[in-house]
Amino acid sequence: MCVRQVTSSELDAKSEPARVVVGRQAVRCVTQNAQNQWFIINLKSVKVRPTKYTLRLSSTWDQEALRNWRFAGSVDGKAQHWDTLIEHKNDMSLTRKGQTATWTVPASAAKKHYSYFCIIQTGKNSNNNMFLALSGFEVYGSVILS
Repeated sequence: MCVRQVTSSELDAKSEPARVVVGRQAVRCVTQNAQNQWFIINLKSVKVRPTKYTLRLSSTWDQEALRNWRFAGSVDGKAQHWDTLIEHKNDMSLTRKGQTATWTVPASAAKKHYSYFCIIQTGKNSNNNMFLALSGFEVYGSVILS
């Protein structure tokens, strides 16, 4: 699947660019240490009704693992049109640098096909700070081309 655009909140000065979030290698992609950090993946002309998604932790440190975040989808990417697909609170699935984990999206939450997906950090990570470290994203489900 060809991803056309990845955007993020402001990245750390030593971070790889946001586009690496959809790559196949564990790299150092990390936002600044602030509240409500995010990555948005725009699939452009592809829409997915998600059944599962996978994240990969950054390659740099074991300590920057996500613990609290929201996975959301949008048809148009506009601020007021995001549907929460899963809310994670103190999720311990990611523990080591470069590790991946996969979560099931409840069918009751994923009622549409989305072109935009967002990972937004809603609380502190495993190192008790607000860096959002991510180096991999995949989404699975039924696909349509628009």
